[in-house]
Amino acid sequence: MGDSGNFEKGKDLLKQLHGGKDFSPPFESVFPDYWKMTVENDYGAIWSRPGLALRERSMITLAVLISRMAGKGLKSQIRNALSIGISKEEILEIIMHVSYYAGCYTGPEALLLAKEVFSEKEK
Repeated sequence: MGDSGNFEKGKDLLKQLHGGKDFSPPFESVFPDYWKMTVENDYGAIWSRPGLALRERSMITLAVLISRMAGKGLKSQIRNALSIGISKEEILEIIMHVSYYAGCYTGPEALLLAKEVFSEKEK
């Protein structure tokens, strides 16, 4: 991993996506280098690039994960989207919009996952 400062940028961005809390996934202890590369490359280099706002990147990520029926990854990104101010209504509209392009089964699957996350947030 390089000395580009991307790791620290990635950690800061992840903290923002997680409502100001430090974040590390449960799999980090299994293979720490994988997590370090993800933070540095995905969040520090890609998510931190100029040209798209964090909000836009989050919405794009939601759309891709909905279309792929990405389960846990989608739930995590729904949580992140809520943390940075994307509303439930906007998330539901993204689900509706994507489901008509990605296939009819993507919508119900995404809605059930969104319901779980929305319920968590209401507790």
